[in-house]
Amino acid sequence: MTAIQKVNRVPNPSLDALNRAAFRRRLKDATRGRLRIDDEVRSIDRPRARIFEIRWQSIAVDERDPVSWMITPRGNALVRLYYVEPVKAAWVVGLHAHEKVLVEGDEQETRRLQNLEIDVAAELAAAERDTTWGVPEIGTDDLTDPIR
Repeated sequence: MTAIQKVNRVPNPSLDALNRAAFRRRLKDATRGRLRIDDEVRSIDRPRARIFEIRWQSIAVDERDPVSWMITPRGNALVRLYYVEPVKAAWVVGLHAHEKVLVEGDEQETRRLQNLEIDVAAELAAAERDTTWGVPEIGTDDLTDPIR
C-alpha cells in the first residue's frame, strides 16, 4: 500500500481493504499463471537482469485538492510491481513497487520516469542475486541465469 501513499491522498479504510484485495487477487493469479501478457504482466530486459512487471491499471484512490482541500472525484492509480523469477522451483522475488506517474501531454517524460523505477528494480535484481535477495530458502544452485 505504500506505493500509492502520497501527500494529497485521503485515507479511506474501506477503499484500502478493496485495494488490498485487488493486490492479493492479482498476485494469486500470478502464482497460478493466469495473468494476461501485456495487460497484466510483461517481461523487461535490462543489461544486467531480466525482470517482470505486474500491472494494476485502476487502483482506486481518494485525493484532496491541494488548493481547496476538498476531496476530488475518485481517481485511479497505476501501480507496478517488478520481480524476478530466479529459481528453477516455483519462486518469485518482489523487488520494487511504485505508482506510475503520468505526465500529461508528455509521453516521453512518463516513459523516462518509469524507466528510472525499472532501473531501481533491475539494480536490486543484479546486486542482490549473490545473496539470493535475502531469502535463505533459495539456494545458489537453484538460480537460473537472469543476466543476458
